[in-house]
Amino acid sequence: MTQQKINSNYGTIIIQDFKIIEVDDIYAHIYGYESAADLKAHTTSFFDFISPAYKYVARDNYNKLISGEIKPKGTTYTNVDRNGKQFTVFTLENIVERNGRKAVQIFVVDLSIIDSTHQHILNRGLMYEKMIISSAQAILIHRNNFQPILANRSFIKMLQIPKEKDLSQTPNFYDLFIPDKKTKNNIFKRYENILTQHLKGDVYEAPITTYNGDQRVYKIYSDCVDWDGGPAIYSVFEDITKQIQLQKKLREQALTDELTGVYNRRAGQIALTKSMTNSLRYKHQVSIILIDLDLFKNINDTYGHNIGDKFLIHFTQLLTDNVRSVDFIIRYGGDEFNIVLPNTDEKQCQIVMNKLKSALAEAPFVYGKIKIPVRVSMGVATWDNQESLNSLMDRADKRLYEEKEKHHVIN
Repeated sequence: MTQQKINSNYGTIIIQDFKIIEVDDIYAHIYGYESAADLKAHTTSFFDFISPAYKYVARDNYNKLISGEIKPKGTTYTNVDRNGKQFTVFTLENIVERNGRKAVQIFVVDLSIIDSTHQHILNRGLMYEKMIISSAQAILIHRNNFQPILANRSFIKMLQIPKEKDLSQTPNFYDLFIPDKKTKNNIFKRYENILTQHLKGDVYEAPITTYNGDQRVYKIYSDCVDWDGGPAIYSVFEDITKQIQLQKKLREQALTDELTGVYNRRAGQIALTKSMTNSLRYKHQVSIILIDLDLFKNINDTYGHNIGDKFLIHFTQLLTDNVRSVDFIIRYGGDEFNIVLPNTDEKQCQIVMNKLKSALAEAPFVYGKIKIPVRVSMGVATWDNQESLNSLMDRADKRLYEEKEKHHVIN
């Protein structure tokens, strides 16, 4: 953990639990105070400098830095000076130690000051540009026509852009990376609002195709800066593809049976209720086939649960292979399943049931020297557009048990 002196060429502050531990005069001047002592006398918390819309971001960022969940980085924030005026700062973070505990040291550059005059750009522009280029965050600065002005190393790496590719010669950056016209138009409207000051900063998600053709999803933080005497868009890109994939996986896990991949009971009941609603709306019938594996307990008892699980996967795949794409399968429990058939009357449902029985009878489960026939009992019912879901299930269940009695597999 490195220690750095409080004096620097940037405004510098050290905070611990959002309390100001140390601060220099440059930092105080940036926020409208006469000196560091003046700032400390009139503020109680680091939150005093942060716009309300960004406070939750700052708190989350601080906690993750202290815990080590994220590494220190360069970031653009909208802050508030002592008069309540909002302005944009570029910050670099560092972890230090004070009083035996971790603290966050923040170097601050006031972007509005840096870019306010041509002389200031000459004096400090190289420093600012160097900070952007070396930032761990992917940063792009471009005009409102999407023509790039500056792209840092992290951005070029993230979007897999070849080193020899000169982005400054690209007439329209988003033509290269966002083929979807709707997404492109949406981003363009957002930028128009930022440039006309109707929107102070913006955060949004967009699908982007990298230079190598990979499909990724990025969270983009954008704001307006003055660059070379004209307005430009300053955007920070965060690759959230893995987060999106994880969210999708979690949603699927919440909806599907972990072993077989079909709907679980809760999701299946919701989907069945929706099919019943559509049946009324579009004036067609919906049918169900309840299925119970005969003597499945004997498989588990004889061969073990591992073989029992493989048998269930085999069985579910057979069902999937023999129904339509619009039909869906629900697993209610260990050996209880339901197939929902939209736009299907009872006669058609009987035909599907007989087809399934034949397919199952012809495809025993085989694993090594183990060969187990697939034996089932089934019960069908077609919704009458008036009864409850429970009533529909009860009718199918009654027919299923009638068939079980014929098979002599009750209890």
